[in-house]
Amino acid sequence: LYTGADTKLMQNSRPTPSKQSNVYKMVNRCIFLIFVTQFVLCLISTISYGVWSGQNEGKGVVWYMGSLLDESNAEDIILSFFTFLILYNNLVPIS
Repeated sequence: LYTGADTKLMQNSRPTPSKQSNVYKMVNRCIFLIFVTQFVLCLISTISYGVWSGQNEGKGVVWYMGSLLDESNAEDIILSFFTFLILYNNLVPIS
């Protein structure tokens, strides 16, 4: 007696095919890769900015930045991350 997964109907059944084309899947993977690359670039830039601002703090070398280099805290790090995110947003294609 065949019941459940052993029936002919269940053995001949297969997963439904994807309704997305292969090009659409490739574009999705590329967009995901672009977002990951943008995030990594923002992270590297934020770390580099933190190191740079730590080395130039209080030296008067960057007089044009005003009080940005007075002290580094979590708010400055988050602000610089989102600043770099806005600067690098041209990597993401619109269409």
